[in-house]
Amino acid sequence: MNKLLIVDDSAFMRGILKDLLSQHIPPLEIHEADSKAAASDVLKKVKPDLVLLDIVMKDNEFEGVEVLKEIKDLYSNTKVVMLTSVGQAAIVEECKKLGAQDYIEKPFDKNNIIEVVDKYLV
Repeated sequence: MNKLLIVDDSAFMRGILKDLLSQHIPPLEIHEADSKAAASDVLKKVKPDLVLLDIVMKDNEFEGVEVLKEIKDLYSNTKVVMLTSVGQAAIVEECKKLGAQDYIEKPFDKNNIIEVVDKYLV
């Protein structure tokens, strides 16, 4: 069973993603984290196959980038897809250079989310 970690400070966004993906990409073990510290804990315990990672969390523009660096340093085989808002093109490019596989722009299209997650869980 594939393991997915959703890292976003918005409980609402995590819930939407979890509901959508659990319906369209079973079997999938989904875990959640709302901060860098929570993500670190889950990463150690779960070792997910894919991480959906929000760039901006808790009003910190670079918290998602910091989590990405940690993932790539400690779990280099873990695939990461960044969740980004419109207007964050420079940060997205930095994330790709750091090892992120892809990005999904918010507000997202549900079919795009399903397609991207399915692509990286093969």
